[in-house]
Amino acid sequence: MKDQVDQLNRLNIPAARLDSSVDAGELQAIYQGLDDGTIKLLYVGAGAPRQRAFSGHG
Repeated sequence: MKDQVDQLNRLNIPAARLDSSVDAGELQAIYQGLDDGTIKLLYVGAGAPRQRAFSGHG
């Protein structure tokens, strides 16, 4: 998933991923990008909806 997101970003397609490897700082940046519309494509790993930070955002 990381490789796919990295390639999309190299092609100037704003993408991000939510998975178990994302740290708190990256998570905050992802939520900010979603809120302000700068992230156009989001990959969500199978475990992300169970993560406390994912379910608590809103």
